[in-house]
Parts: sequence; C-alpha cells; structure tokens
Amino acid sequence: MGEMKRILIVEDSPTIIEVMRIMLKEMNVKIQTAGSEFGMFQSIESFGKTVDLVIMDITLKSENGLDLIEKIRLNSNYTELPVIVVTEHAQKDFILRAKDLNVKSFIRKPIEKEVFISRLVEAIGIEPLPSLFKQTDENQDDLPSEHETSDVDDSEAEVEATDNNASDEETPEADE
Repeated sequence: MGEMKRILIVEDSPTIIEVMRIMLKEMNVKIQTAGSEFGMFQSIESFGKTVDLVIMDITLKSENGLDLIEKIRLNSNYTELPVIVVTEHAQKDFILRAKDLNVKSFIRKPIEKEVFISRLVEAIGIEPLPSLFKQTDENQDDLPSEHETSDVDDSEAEVEATDNNASDEETPEADE
C-alpha cells in the first residue's frame, strides 16, 4: 500500500469510535480521535497540515458538528480538507449547509463497513483490500453523494452521546 493516511475522527461515542477503528483495521491509516471542539483542534495541531481526512459526527454531546466544520474552514490551511459527515440526520437544510461547507460525503448511522470504506476511498484515495467490497450502498441511497443533493426526510433524530478523551492509534499496515 502507499503512504499512510491520517484520519481524525470527531465523535463522542466510544462505541462508534471502536466500530470505525475495527472497520479501518485493514487500511493503511493513522487514526486520531476527539470528542469535542478542544480535542479536535488539539488533534489537528498534532497532525499539522498532514491531516488527510476528518470524519465528523454532527450530533456531539455539547456541540454541533457543522459548527465545528465551519471553524475548521476558517483556517486557511484547512479550507480544502476533506470532511465526511456521519449522521442520523437527513433534513434538507442540514444537507444544504453541509454542502456549503464543502463536505465530501455523508454516512448514515448505523455505519455499514462497505459504505464507510467506499466513502473513504472516494474522499482520499486509500485502497482497501479487495475482500472489503462484498455488498453495496443499498441503505445509504437516501443521503446524497459528493455531487448531488436530493430531497430528504425532514424528521429529526436524537443521539445520546457519551464523553470521550482525545486519543490516537496507528493501524497496522495491510499487506498488498
């Protein structure tokens, strides 16, 4: 595999973080996590300009993920930093605001491995092992891809979240 990519996961649910870590286990990535705005900026600073992707939960316990994306975009070093949104939300105004913030893609919770990996490949070009692609995006069709915005359900979803401290972990390099 090529160069190790650096991914920052901004999520306050330890369970969701662990699910993502397991899904990324076979990928050539370094993962760092943050559960709040403070942890997010601390992690970005530790990665420096080499952050390749941010995976952002929108419903953090005390913060709005879209507001955090907006704060990231205020830094000229990160105006083009790829961001993937992980959400239970599908309201049209939410999706339009995310598009205005140059969000690359959306992933609906509960997260499906094949969808998760394919969105990462699309966003930053990491190459998964061929065995990872056995199913399709069938449950993700109601969220727009990078190049489209569609009508979406206006219902609201609530997320119960827990606190999480910032951490980092390297995943082992997978054999080609």
